[in-house]
Amino acid sequence: MKKLYLIILFFIISLFSSYAQIYKEKYIKDASEIALHWLNYINHSSYESAYNILAKENKNQYPKEIWIKLINELMLEFGKLNSRTIISKNFKSSLEGLEDGFMFY
Repeated sequence: MKKLYLIILFFIISLFSSYAQIYKEKYIKDASEIALHWLNYINHSSYESAYNILAKENKNQYPKEIWIKLINELMLEFGKLNSRTIISKNFKSSLEGLEDGFMFY
C-alpha cells in the first residue's frame, strides 16, 4: 500500500512539474512579444505608448512626463538606430533591488 501512495505522490509531483514548465515557456513567449512591442515603440519614438505598457513597478518610479523626457534624451544621445538584433532572452524570479516575481529581460 505504501508503494501505491509513493507512486501516486510521484505522479502528482511530476504532473505539477510538467505544468510549471509549460507555464514558464508560455510566460517567456508572451513576455517576449510584449518586449518586442515595447522596443518597436521606442524605435519609432512612440515613447508614450512605450510607457503605457511598462509594468506598474516601473511606472511607479517615474511619472509619465519625466520618463518620456528621460527616454527621449537617452535616445538622442544614442543617435539614429541602424538596426537592433536580440541576442538573448532571460527569465528570472528575483533581481537585486526588486521584489520577487516573474521578470523577463
